[in-house]
Amino acid sequence: MESSLVTDPILSCPQCNRAGTLALEFRALSVVRATCNACGLSVPTVEGIPDLARHIPIENVKKNVSLIQRVNNSRFFSFYYDKPVWRPFLTRIGSWLSMAEEAEIILEYSALRDSLNVADLACGTGRYARAFARRCPRGRVYGVDLSVNMLREARRESCRAALPNITLLRGDIHRLPFPDGSIDRVNCCGVLHLFANTKPVWREIARVLAPKGIFTGWVLTYAPNAFSRIQERLRDRIFLHLFKPEQLAADLAQVGLVDFGHEQHHLWLLFKAVKAS
Repeated sequence: MESSLVTDPILSCPQCNRAGTLALEFRALSVVRATCNACGLSVPTVEGIPDLARHIPIENVKKNVSLIQRVNNSRFFSFYYDKPVWRPFLTRIGSWLSMAEEAEIILEYSALRDSLNVADLACGTGRYARAFARRCPRGRVYGVDLSVNMLREARRESCRAALPNITLLRGDIHRLPFPDGSIDRVNCCGVLHLFANTKPVWREIARVLAPKGIFTGWVLTYAPNAFSRIQERLRDRIFLHLFKPEQLAADLAQVGLVDFGHEQHHLWLLFKAVKAS
């Protein structure tokens, strides 16, 4: 199989921090080599995925995350995550939406055009990244996750869907491999409620988002009456961060993400915000 060498115009080198210097050698959707043209750094690749989170060694991930995140990082769970027995089932129970309906709301919020740069953060198995790639055929979609096992599944599904405009990266949501103002759309679905402190995440998203760029996502929110006490117990026992729309809007506004819009579907809070120009 032939390989192709592409210098990515956006990605920043994790060593010299210069943008547009990483040369990626692709074979299908696998990156077999990644090198910085400026400082000469050879970026390690794992399962055909560049590792741009070298400050968080793969072997240390399990030690520094919550129990739920450790489960998400396992190979077994990653394989079954997107299967009907898990994520689609939870989405239907938690939001009363199908996965397709949930994704369509996010896509509508994103107001996509076909040549945008999109970053799908904590992309997991790549369901949203693939949806963005189909809507932006002349753009570039970056799927970023810390879990190699999740990214492995995302790469397999992206190859199966024949979507060459997806680049999968092992990356840290707190230290994204993009220069300031370089990303037109940022999406982060289904993971933010696992963070005890999301303020650093908001700042990093606002940093990489272009002026008038759109941030979309969904988080867990407080349920109506009957479920609230159960939610509070789960929150305290497994450290779930439950969001209220007004507080989320205020937190995002502090970093310049305004024009907040949202809709609540049972336990799911789907939202968008726009970076001020």
